[in-house]
Amino acid sequence: MESREKVRVFPVGFLWGAATSSHQVEGGNWNDWAIWESDGHAKDMSGRACGHWDLERFTRDADLLPRLSLNAYRMSLEWSRIMPRPHTFDAAALQHYRRMLEALKARGLTVMVTLHHFTNPLWFSRSGGWRHGRLEPFLEYVDFAVRHLDDLVDLWATINEPMAVAIMGWLLGQWPPGRRRDVWGAVRVVSRMCRTHNRAYRLIRSLSRKPAGLVHSMIWYEAASPRRSDRLLARLADLIGNQWVLRRTRGDFIGVNYYMRECWSWDRFFPPRLVRLPPRGPVSDFGWEISPDGLYHVLRSLRRYRLPVFGAADVPVGLLYHTLPFSELEVAVKDIRQVIAWWGWGLCAPLCFLLFDSLFCVFRF
Repeated sequence: MESREKVRVFPVGFLWGAATSSHQVEGGNWNDWAIWESDGHAKDMSGRACGHWDLERFTRDADLLPRLSLNAYRMSLEWSRIMPRPHTFDAAALQHYRRMLEALKARGLTVMVTLHHFTNPLWFSRSGGWRHGRLEPFLEYVDFAVRHLDDLVDLWATINEPMAVAIMGWLLGQWPPGRRRDVWGAVRVVSRMCRTHNRAYRLIRSLSRKPAGLVHSMIWYEAASPRRSDRLLARLADLIGNQWVLRRTRGDFIGVNYYMRECWSWDRFFPPRLVRLPPRGPVSDFGWEISPDGLYHVLRSLRRYRLPVFGAADVPVGLLYHTLPFSELEVAVKDIRQVIAWWGWGLCAPLCFLLFDSLFCVFRF
């Protein structure tokens, strides 16, 4: 009997891959997040994680990629491993990363490397970090990594989600350094991370011909009602939460991590008070509303930049096959032209919070 499931055909050369970050999979890291966890601020300890710093274990997991018909992998370097002290580089850690990258390339994979995925060396955090520390050490690290690893990398991502770092670390206090309601601190962190990205981007372009860019977290802000006040509020939220970082940064592509849909409305104007509407549909294990069509709306909002766009969408495992935005992906192929890849977050459980908890894809307009 012929299946009633619609067969979705993607272009030749389309990249299907998996993505991870160093602290979530390597195990044994010693950085500001390790201290944060050991002080009891995190629900779960990373500990040994997936043991990917063990090369044999890493290669076994890398073997899963082609077996799953995946042909791309995104990973991050651990800054604290490569640069354990200011102006000092660990040659053994560098060679270890080379062997990891060689293992990926030997399996015919397209490799994207993220240079900063949330974690910082302790010496950097304790000297002021992104709030008011010296930023030249990060550029030294970028220079060293690109000079020694570029031959094994296809795409470079400088910094992952500056806005998330600022909001979670300086407004909500849920990430290091645990500050709350420090609005000026959050603004300063985002601004300094954007400036540092631009400097890192120019540095990479001077050393490499590989594409480089920044990865930015985005939300689809939908107007809560047709009222003009709510429509203006949604536009303002998009401008601050989504477009501000993109307008301040340069790159060969735009990295986008799309997580959820949000609706806010005015409860009263004087004194001003906003109310967040409850989710209309199912939510992920993080409480984020699953809204696959938001992925399409976010992508359309980025057409103005005329750059390739990398994106991600969050779903919980239990709803994986029911809520994956493949229909939106297919529409994007037809409407926004040349969608070139879809990368799932996670390779083997437990890689991060959930297997395939986030989904990573690459779009080219």
